[in-house]
Amino acid sequence: MKKTLTEAEIIQLRARLQSRLDYIIAILLWILFFFSFFSIWAVSSLDPTHAGLTIAIQESPIFLFFPGFVTFGMISDCILINDLLKYSVEGTSTPLLANTRVSRLNREDYTRIFLIILILFISFPWLAARLGIFLQPYDSTFLVHFLFFQPVHLGEHHGFVGSYIILATILISKTEKLYINSIFKEISIYGLCFAWIWGLGLVLNDFFQEQLNIVVPFWIWSSSSEFYFLLFIQLGVISGVSGIIYYFGWRNYYRKNQNLIKI
Repeated sequence: MKKTLTEAEIIQLRARLQSRLDYIIAILLWILFFFSFFSIWAVSSLDPTHAGLTIAIQESPIFLFFPGFVTFGMISDCILINDLLKYSVEGTSTPLLANTRVSRLNREDYTRIFLIILILFISFPWLAARLGIFLQPYDSTFLVHFLFFQPVHLGEHHGFVGSYIILATILISKTEKLYINSIFKEISIYGLCFAWIWGLGLVLNDFFQEQLNIVVPFWIWSSSSEFYFLLFIQLGVISGVSGIIYYFGWRNYYRKNQNLIKI
């Protein structure tokens, strides 16, 4: 580990420590987690087939992973930064910065906001299903004309799982590039690319099939004899696409625009 830092590096790391961006992202993800868990539990009396405590617990590892990932990353990154600063040049004249912001809204953030609004709009049917708004039979016109969507069964939908994954990766992408460079950071960024593609597949499959009666070939859990073979192909395709996004999006763009210390 690097033990001597320049004043510019010390300023950068101290500014990183004073940023509250990590806390904001973590809080948003924990809110998403609790909504995802308790909303599917709450509508169990309306649709016990697709909702309830058992289903909420079965789905909870997916919903819990992202806030846990961000929280662990935030804590470990702060520990590493404090460790680096502890071994910095003694007697440096670098002051502790006040009210420093590591990152403000930029063009990337406006893209994030647009994508979040778009995914929330697409998710209206699944959000309504988790809140118990649409009641059977399916030909009910309650709020259908207002939301411009076909009603769906209450409870869990794999489209909502996909939306959750996409929202989580979009939020995490705001902070992930600020962390200190390491092999773990590179692996996690590739993993986020993989999760984003997987979530997009779930959203497209569920939305097009339920709202437009168009089948998008993305395989979710099935008892079919061909499921594992098709899943293996899907894993290969998503891994390849994720590698392309990781290489050109991260290594050739993001990493060139950040200067945090390597360890």
